[in-house]
Order: sequence, then C-alpha cells, then structure tokens
Amino acid sequence: MGAKRGGGVRAFFVQAFALMLALLISFALLAPSAAYAVLDNFDTGSVTGPGQYWLNDVTQAQLLDALAKQNFSGASPELRAELLEFFADPNAPYAIKGKKKEWARVQAEIAQLRQETPRTVAADARKLLNSNSMEVPF
Repeated sequence: MGAKRGGGVRAFFVQAFALMLALLISFALLAPSAAYAVLDNFDTGSVTGPGQYWLNDVTQAQLLDALAKQNFSGASPELRAELLEFFADPNAPYAIKGKKKEWARVQAEIAQLRQETPRTVAADARKLLNSNSMEVPF
C-alpha cells in the first residue's frame, strides 16, 4: 500500500482511516463496555456533541449502522444510551443531515434501537462469538 504522487497519498489515507474505523467498530462490538470508555473524540481530546465535529457525527452514524446490522446484539446498555443521547435531537446540526439517504437511515436505526429491549452483554457476546457473520478485519 505505497503512497504515490497526487491521488495515491489520498487513497493511502482513506484506506488507513477505513482500517482504523473498522478496528474501532470491531472493538466496540467485541468489548462494548470497554469500548464505551475510549469512544471520546481522539482528535479534539474531548467529547463533542452533534454538529461540533463532523468526523464524530459520521463515526457515530457508522457505529450505529454497524450495530443495527447486528440487531444491536453486543451493544452494552451504556453504548445504547450514548447513541440514543447523541441522536436525541433531530434538529441538531448533524454533519450527515446534508445526505438525506444517510440521515433517513440514521433516523430508522435510532427508532429500531429505541424499540430493542436491552440484553445482557454476556448473552450478546456469546451470540456474536458463535455467529459466522461477524468478520474482524485483522
């Protein structure tokens, strides 16, 4: 994955960023209560709310999507609460609101999360470990 002149550097950055995001999502799915403690914004050094840092908005939406694809199994009560709190105000200036299809997906997934009954972390972890649908990117 060598960096070339021009577009190659950008492609390298995008690939590296995607890998790190996949690792963070995998970590959150495999160890939700531990992941919750480290999900603060690494770029700013503090927690940022909706619309304060575009990458936080995008990452929260991607994490929500990854968990929704697993029917929120493995999501700790703390992680569920954090996502519900982050997306609580549909009028907040989320960076993803400009992408109508993505915003609609976020709204549907938040509605799905609200309807899910919390499950125990141990039962969810056992289910995830026994399923073949989850791939860890390393």
